[in-house]
Amino acid sequence: MGVLVDLWADTWAEMAWDIRTAFSAAPDRRYVPVGLRRRVMERDKCRCYICKRAGTEETGPDGRSWHIDHITPLSKGGQTALYNLALSCATCNQRKAAK
Repeated sequence: MGVLVDLWADTWAEMAWDIRTAFSAAPDRRYVPVGLRRRVMERDKCRCYICKRAGTEETGPDGRSWHIDHITPLSKGGQTALYNLALSCATCNQRKAAK
């Protein structure tokens, strides 16, 4: 029963966020809802998709927080959807952005 309630709560939170942003003037397209972040972490098994090193649920292999990375950038038409998101450690994500 608890898992069902958690799933419902995540779904409700995502729907509420979608409704709020649909009516705001400039929604933050970089925001990744908690439920979607959790699914990316589960799919990627807490492993950076760039360096392939593993971390914990709380921190990446570099001891810093995880980043949810858009594979195809938003600026190039990428979507905030499970198929376009990957888990990366802060070091790899910042190094990639600097190029």
